[in-house]
Amino acid sequence: TPAAPVELARYTLPEPGNQVVIAGDYAYIPAGDRGLHIVDISTPDAPTQVGVYQTLGADHVVVADDYAYLSTNLGLLHIIDITNPSAPTAIRSYHPRWGFGTHAQVVENDRLYLTIQVGTDWTYVKIFDLSDPTVPLHIESELPLDVMEIRAYGLDLAAKDDKVYIPTGGLRMIDVSDPGRPLETGFYIQKFHSEAMII
Repeated sequence: TPAAPVELARYTLPEPGNQVVIAGDYAYIPAGDRGLHIVDISTPDAPTQVGVYQTLGADHVVVADDYAYLSTNLGLLHIIDITNPSAPTAIRSYHPRWGFGTHAQVVENDRLYLTIQVGTDWTYVKIFDLSDPTVPLHIESELPLDVMEIRAYGLDLAAKDDKVYIPTGGLRMIDVSDPGRPLETGFYIQKFHSEAMII
């Protein structure tokens, strides 16, 4: 019961994990310099590692259909075919020309929204067309700089119904119904900084 949770089992990572994403019978766990771990959880009391995608700085992952989108704190985005979880295979990698690291990403309606840390206090959001995940296309944005440069603490984001929500010491709301011309439609100010959000 929620009032008395009981541990069923434990899977130990070789390095602390940053996140856990569940998709079907598998858990996907970015574990820093030990890569992306794929764990079979079909038997909850006996989780078993079935595959590892080796990379450095594994930070954040999103799973959609047969692909995992893994960002790293070294500035890379890996698109990984997970059709066979025991043999995850990278089919494409993206490296921005500038930036300290790629961080959060969200897949919504065949688009990938990716945050890229450019300085110590601001980030960019890049939009990709994933109609064909093997050939992601960057959608060139005409977004004004005061919107594109997501100032301070904007490393996470969420997307739903052609809207992108970014915590930045408050909440910025951006309409991306036309991904080439995103439009900021609202800003909520709060007293404390927000670093993550879920819709």
